[in-house]
Amino acid sequence: MHSNDIAIIGLSGRFPGGLDVRGLWNRLRNSESCIKGIAPDALRGTTHEKHLDDPNYIFRCAVLPQPELFDADYFRMNHAEAMITDPQQRVFLEVCHEVLNHCGLPDPESQDIRTGVFAGTSVSIYLLHNIMGSTQFANRDIMQILMGTDKDFIATRVAYKLNLRGISMTIQSGCSTSLVAVHQACQALLNGELDLALAGGATITGLGEVGYLYTPGGVRSSDGRCRPYDADADGTIFGDGVGAVALCRLEDALANGSKIYAVIKGSAVNNNGADCAGFAAPSVSGQAQVIRDALHNADVRAEDVAFVEGHGTATALGDPIEVQALTLAYGTSQRQYCALGSVKSNVGHLDVASGVTGLIKATLALHDCWLPGTLNFTQPNPALELERTPFFICNTGAALPRHRPLHAGVSSFGFGGTNAHVVLATPPRRTSRPSRQDALLYLWSARSNTALDRYIETTQQKVAQDPSIDRGDVAYTLAHGRTRLKCRAALAGNDLLSPQAGTNLVRGQCSDKPVRLVMLFPGQGSPWSNVAKDLYHRHQGFRDEVDRLSAEFSPFLGTDLRRWLFPQEGDRVQADEYAQMTRWSQPALFVLCLGLRRVFQEAGLHEQVVAGHSLGELIGAYAANALPKAEAARVLDARARLMEATGSGAMLALSLPRERVEVLLHEEAIHADLAAVNGPMQTVISGSKSGIDAAMSYCKTHMIRCRKLPVSRGFHSYLMQKTLPEWRETLDFEPGPLTVALASNVNGRVLPVGHVLDADYWVQHLRGTVDFAGGITDIMHQAQQQGEEPVFLEVGPGNAMGTLVRMHYPSACVISCTDQNDQITHDSVMKAIGAAWVKGVTFDLNSVIPKGNVVDLPVPALDRHAFWITPDEDSQNRPENSAAAPDPARSRPPQTESGIDVKETMLQTWKKIILNQDITVDDNFFALGGDSLQALEISRELANSGISIKPTDILKTPVMKDLLVQLMREAKQRCVSETPVECSTVQPAQMSDDEMQSMLRQLGMHVDVN
Repeated sequence: MHSNDIAIIGLSGRFPGGLDVRGLWNRLRNSESCIKGIAPDALRGTTHEKHLDDPNYIFRCAVLPQPELFDADYFRMNHAEAMITDPQQRVFLEVCHEVLNHCGLPDPESQDIRTGVFAGTSVSIYLLHNIMGSTQFANRDIMQILMGTDKDFIATRVAYKLNLRGISMTIQSGCSTSLVAVHQACQALLNGELDLALAGGATITGLGEVGYLYTPGGVRSSDGRCRPYDADADGTIFGDGVGAVALCRLEDALANGSKIYAVIKGSAVNNNGADCAGFAAPSVSGQAQVIRDALHNADVRAEDVAFVEGHGTATALGDPIEVQALTLAYGTSQRQYCALGSVKSNVGHLDVASGVTGLIKATLALHDCWLPGTLNFTQPNPALELERTPFFICNTGAALPRHRPLHAGVSSFGFGGTNAHVVLATPPRRTSRPSRQDALLYLWSARSNTALDRYIETTQQKVAQDPSIDRGDVAYTLAHGRTRLKCRAALAGNDLLSPQAGTNLVRGQCSDKPVRLVMLFPGQGSPWSNVAKDLYHRHQGFRDEVDRLSAEFSPFLGTDLRRWLFPQEGDRVQADEYAQMTRWSQPALFVLCLGLRRVFQEAGLHEQVVAGHSLGELIGAYAANALPKAEAARVLDARARLMEATGSGAMLALSLPRERVEVLLHEEAIHADLAAVNGPMQTVISGSKSGIDAAMSYCKTHMIRCRKLPVSRGFHSYLMQKTLPEWRETLDFEPGPLTVALASNVNGRVLPVGHVLDADYWVQHLRGTVDFAGGITDIMHQAQQQGEEPVFLEVGPGNAMGTLVRMHYPSACVISCTDQNDQITHDSVMKAIGAAWVKGVTFDLNSVIPKGNVVDLPVPALDRHAFWITPDEDSQNRPENSAAAPDPARSRPPQTESGIDVKETMLQTWKKIILNQDITVDDNFFALGGDSLQALEISRELANSGISIKPTDILKTPVMKDLLVQLMREAKQRCVSETPVECSTVQPAQMSDDEMQSMLRQLGMHVDVN
């Protein structure tokens, strides 16, 4: 591996016929053309109808269909911005988004990774033909039009829309633009200026499926077929295409497990200077020198190059000069060992995108060890004299050897003399990582539920088509480098194709608010024996924590708690008996829940609040460091022993509010206490068996729902009174301050970080009412005040805590760790982590989804709609799915007898400029995607209607109804010194030159407004 090696780790593009990279490669492998014929009838009613009988009119094209489609919402564009932005830049933006998702780097949009963009585009036909041909749009603000269509902004638009913070540079060198962009990207990576670079180009005319007039001796082919290096070559055919590659240093790609398609060993760029017949003419010496330089920079001998992807324009001048230059640069006596071809035979000349398209072809040829044939080749152009060169034309597909490293060259030469050449090599073998066939977590996200369904389906199809694909690599690829979107799904299990996969799939929408993770710890009644054996055997962290805590309880219990937590067959009867006893249940649940919390901690899930029910609050206090680690086993054992020794009692659950229960106990003189308040209509009383029996009798008589709990003690009642002195003596330790907020059972409030829980607190906690409902209410209240959404994670067996939360707040997000068989398994815990991620809880991807290799998987589809400005002359031929601009007549503000209807005028003006007919006076200008340029246009439009509003007024008061109030207030103030007649209308006011310049300075533009 050379220190100057650059890895190609992502490929994306759109090519004639609407093909993506994989679709193009399939066409190339099958020796199929992407250039299509045009039926004459398809041209009737168009401006090309007049050429139907012209013998020189060629009925063939190589266009990108439906260039009007675009996902404006995803890229934060309102209708006006999307309509005005050149389709070349829109499609290139989509392609860059796709290639970022393909490259598999962790969080490529984060500030920690310096990602740059190098790109160029062809002249904007959309500007010249569509925008300037539309009466409505041609008169819009010139700066807004230029910002949307000028070549200068293709790279910076991608950086802005995708939040990329590295070098963003527009490259323009004619046909060689996109390969020059690749060279510049490589240099920035080698100089250490970037960690990741996107490079490419875009050419889309947007003129639709139309042919062209052939001119003998011109650059266009006589029959719409491109024949590179052939004896019958007479020109090319121009087409649409967009392409981008993702590049990084090879050592980084290997470290990240990236999928490496090929390696750039070296590249070079130069210019012909004046050594050519004309400005647009090629040069033998210029091309030869750039190829020599690239080979030298790559440290590759010409004899080691297996094939060259040539420029291959199929012109009488271009092909012979290219072959002569290659021969001169190679300078070898070997003959016809190196294959020569050109993708232009398949797709035509894609202008600015031609270089990156050739690079993509050569890259896939090395990756798949298959060299596609050059189409339309019958016999070589005699002027090439191939028999005297190192080259032969590969006109049929051929396998490339896999047993040795291969090298290839890619050339692209531009009008104006800028030449580029890149030397490629086969990718190195990736180091295989330990395969993980179980305990996997697959993550998907998309913008809509429909797109999410499709994303999951295409992923499963891809895996089904390639059974050899490592499932751990699939999980790693899905988790790393994918943009996080709102609609999410997570699947836990060993295989995303198994019939059981559906039961472990969690889906939902990520919260729009910051999430607050609340860990819930259960009380004594939860099952604990033989419920987590699978997790104990499969998760090291859980096993370590359970082992440690069990050892701390052994001196007090006189046995190993693990024997009853994970009983063997012969111990199950005894374990089931212990599971009903307080003496064993409280230590066991303490150990089990804290072991489970350790699993979540290692996964990077850290709680902001802990809450529990009775025993659960002590577990939460331990988690919040309020209960000293060295004292925990002693204190918990004493609590369990003392509560067990209270003698017989009973507990009764009632469907009554707290207030009614307190009245009932008092008025009916029932010998019981209010033990717990679990919800608005969920309470528990506790006391002697006779007292509880009396309460049950009363409830049945008065049709009150009640249920006797399966316990033999009366917890949190007067029966606890005699235990309190010894319990207080047990609490002879120095409590620590809370490091996590804790929902108190004692007062029903969330205690803040830093609060200290002293002995008095824990004595009251044992004897008093468990106000679980109050704590949950306070959690919800605080979250609402702080604009957050709580996510409740039940850290323990069963789902009782989550059920109580949902009874109080039915829409609350509650996540359980227990599966449908009441077991806590490795898969059920992974499912819980996935469910938390779906809601918006972040976790440590590297801990949960171990490092793997990036594999080629689908990316979430965009939701594309039509955004297209139709020239006035073509309005009758508008495609069905095009988005027409609003009719100017509809946007004309209505007038009242007394003057201008200000509200309606402003409303219609916003609709006209932003191109959104759904706008209301309650809308926010920025929420509609408005920017300072559109504010400037609105200001001018309103001034023409007699309403004076500065652009800064809109920016400072972005809600329309507030702006109207401000406008009316100012108008009334002006009326104080004016007559009623003079105030009946709002008078127009023009923006001063100083105000105009101030606005333009915000954009970094200084122009003369006179």
